[in-house]
Amino acid sequence: MAGRMAISNGKDAGAARFEWTQGEGRLQLQLTAPITAQTWVLQSDTQGAQLQGMPQGSQHGADAATLLRTATGWDIPIQALGCWMRAVAASEFGLGAAQIHFDGQLLPRQIEQGGWKIEYSRWQLDPFSGLQMPSRIDAQRGKSRVKLAIDRWGLE
Repeated sequence: MAGRMAISNGKDAGAARFEWTQGEGRLQLQLTAPITAQTWVLQSDTQGAQLQGMPQGSQHGADAATLLRTATGWDIPIQALGCWMRAVAASEFGLGAAQIHFDGQLLPRQIEQGGWKIEYSRWQLDPFSGLQMPSRIDAQRGKSRVKLAIDRWGLE
């Protein structure tokens, strides 16, 4: 998928264009700053995580969320976010049970899990799968917040 992302932690905030690729146990998130075109790439698989594009060079960690928090201060559960972007519970990441609330069309309106509240305010049809997919997502826990505007899905 591709779109725009805004992140804040109550103290700092940022925005970027993003491209998210996930499958077969691998995840890649590419972020590009709108004005400077600075690019960061976060990759994760069963072997660990790598963050490229930082001033101090490439960084490595055991998992994507911990690496991102250590390198940037952003508290984002990356693996869980991959599930929440598809409007499903992230049950395999130790966040506990999820409460899912549906709208009148039986599409998820909100997921609450692990202290995070994920709200879905707009949906779009994915041309590859024919499924309704979220296009506006707002995830928040305390002062940590991630807003996603998804321009393009590519489920195959």
